Amino acid sequence: MRWLPFALLLCSQGCADSDGPAPADASLEVRVADTTPDTPSPADGASERALVDADAGVASGPIKLFNGTDLTGIKLQTVEASQITIDSGELRCAAGKTGYWYTDRSYANYTLRFEVRFVRPPNLVNDADFTGNSGYPIHIQTPHQIWPTCIEVQGMYRDIANIFPLGAPAVPVTLDNDARAAAQRPVGQWNTMTIVSDSGRLTSWLNGVKIASSDAYSITSGPIGFQCEGVEIHWRNIVLTPAP
Repeated sequence: MRWLPFALLLCSQGCADSDGPAPADASLEVRVADTTPDTPSPADGASERALVDADAGVASGPIKLFNGTDLTGIKLQTVEASQITIDSGELRCAAGKTGYWYTDRSYANYTLRFEVRFVRPPNLVNDADFTGNSGYPIHIQTPHQIWPTCIEVQGMYRDIANIFPLGAPAVPVTLDNDARAAAQRPVGQWNTMTIVSDSGRLTSWLNGVKIASSDAYSITSGPIGFQCEGVEIHWRNIVLTPAP
């Protein structure tokens, strides 16, 4: 497969970002395959960069947080650009430094849906032995670090879709482990995650099955992150639909 160089300006002039604009000469080089997806994303016809003002609640249509071709609207924390590959509409993070990539905008009330899979180790016999880890920092607060203050929806295979705070006060969470066990697909297959944010309350779904829900957290808006934690992981069709 031939790789094409891709230079990304982390934040173009005038980009709205709660963290402040990136330096004008900040750039990344990631690997972009010279192929197109075999099948189109379900949201291909939707607005790709509709603006959302988390404070005012202003939104316009579904938003593709990853456009399937480059890292527009995405920033990296600790993760090396060399770990990131874009191919067939997927954002792939190879094993390497632990960190996360995150949106350059803040969001508050929405439904976030995406597909995710871990690359299955060739010697894995029992899925229960798989220790692949990831997670989804919701409403990230500055400073960006490992790990930032946020509410995390768990991405670890063994505990996927659980909800808990990092650096924020805890609230009651209802978790259905039996539902998760029944809904989860084998390591290496695509799982669909859905996260609903409503005025600080979070609800998580796995392959259409409700797994966890929380009371309202004190953190109600911020960027959204996707963690890379030492194993290869792929994402695709990452679409956020703002609440009406």
